[in-house]
Amino acid sequence: MVIAVNLNLTDRNPVLGKGNKTSPEIEFPSLRLSRDSLVTAEKIFSQSIGFRGHKNILGTHRNTLEITKEAEISRRADCIVGVSATKSCAELDLKLAEWIKSAGKIAFVIKVAEMTFSLNGYGSADLTLSDDKEIVLRRSDFASPRTIAVQCDAAALDIPRQMIRALQNPEVFGNLEINAIRESKSPNLLPPIEFV
Repeated sequence: MVIAVNLNLTDRNPVLGKGNKTSPEIEFPSLRLSRDSLVTAEKIFSQSIGFRGHKNILGTHRNTLEITKEAEISRRADCIVGVSATKSCAELDLKLAEWIKSAGKIAFVIKVAEMTFSLNGYGSADLTLSDDKEIVLRRSDFASPRTIAVQCDAAALDIPRQMIRALQNPEVFGNLEINAIRESKSPNLLPPIEFV
């Protein structure tokens, strides 16, 4: 028996693929199909960090995304998408910090008004999480005291421009949700699936 499935797989789902598009809602646990197994992704714990907009936010950096506890930034800070953050790397919950240092998978969700933007990354044993002002997400493997995730599938430039325009208003508040994700594979017990 063959099950025919018509799937329109886009990169909107942070578990199915590169989560670099807006997504109306993210629910866990999630399911992903592969040739030989089912992959489940479960949010095991999370932390939310508040921030606000600033008139100089550009969100044009191709490789990094940052929020800072600083209240003021210049237009040169093209990776910063939020100021006056409520926490920095050094202030993350202990369980989350340990997950990051164990190279665990992390799903990030940025929420601004009714808009959301999701991306994925990984922790690393090289991350010290010791910076007391900033949180930086990187596409590369570069580790610094302010880096919270490496190998991210999106950066500031990938955030929809509508969200960036909203964040150029100092009266707008946003939220960065940091989710520790446990993925597990199980043998595919389904009949063969034909993707049409």
